[in-house]
Amino acid sequence: GQLPLPARNGGDLTVVFNQPAHVSGVAYEAEWSTSLAPTSWLPVPDTGVHPQHIFTVPATGNTQLFMRFKISPSL
Repeated sequence: GQLPLPARNGGDLTVVFNQPAHVSGVAYEAEWSTSLAPTSWLPVPDTGVHPQHIFTVPATGNTQLFMRFKISPSL
């Protein structure tokens, strides 16, 4: 499949995707940074309702913004 693309939502950057129906037992997490420095990453809350995941970060005032995702087995 394709990776979800970020979209502008007012002054925020949002990534929305649905968990595939055949996938279970995984946890989705996101982090964001303005510099890519190892200690600069901040968590992004998932505000979606299963099976949808919504990750939003403030884009206003940031000249560059990076987001990374972690997909791991859920405990």
